[in-house]
Amino acid sequence: MPPEVQLALKQSGEQIGPIVRARARAEVDEAVAAMVKRGLIVTKPSNQDLKQWESLAEQLYPRIRGKLVPSELFDEVLADVKTFRSMRR
Repeated sequence: MPPEVQLALKQSGEQIGPIVRARARAEVDEAVAAMVKRGLIVTKPSNQDLKQWESLAEQLYPRIRGKLVPSELFDEVLADVKTFRSMRR
């Protein structure tokens, strides 16, 4: 793909990405609210629960990296996730 096309795709993704994420989150919130009205009990995981999930996921990385996902891409995404999480905490 030519560099100018790559740049155009990147720019359009950066513009539309926040809009798509906001809409998707609103749809999820609406769906959960509808389910709560029908009796769903929402349980929010504790920080300890979240750490356990992250630990479990990390144990699976060797099965994923280089086998299901190319190593370079896996490493790039993992670095982005770590950066994102560090900004949220």
